[in-house]
Amino acid sequence: MAKFLVERELLLVAICLDPREEPRPAAGEQMVEYDPKIDIAKPKVGPEATPTAPFAVRETYRLYRLRAARAVAVVAADMDDEARALAARHDLQGRDWHSPVFASAEVEETTEKHVLGDVVISSAPGELQPSNRK
Repeated sequence: MAKFLVERELLLVAICLDPREEPRPAAGEQMVEYDPKIDIAKPKVGPEATPTAPFAVRETYRLYRLRAARAVAVVAADMDDEARALAARHDLQGRDWHSPVFASAEVEETTEKHVLGDVVISSAPGELQPSNRK
């Protein structure tokens, strides 16, 4: 009996998906044309929309300036180790900001707040070396 039902369903699916025939609505249904406007999500407006609370971020008044031979990293952090780790994580050239030998650190207390973890790395141009070409 189950095999018969599966074969009957497959036959019905095959009949419905015949590419040579126009799709026909089932008994008691109406044929509806596709309307792309139906698929567009409408933004919630009015009393249904619930305002979300802004998320909190850690802030600090400290800026660390890590100075290397040809680069400077300005990092908003609370501690020296944290500033070095953030600079190393964000440096695309992979410099060793963890090492105090590579970069010296200066801390500056500012009057404005900074988002903890903001990093700006700037490479300074080196001195031009005379070339040996003639």
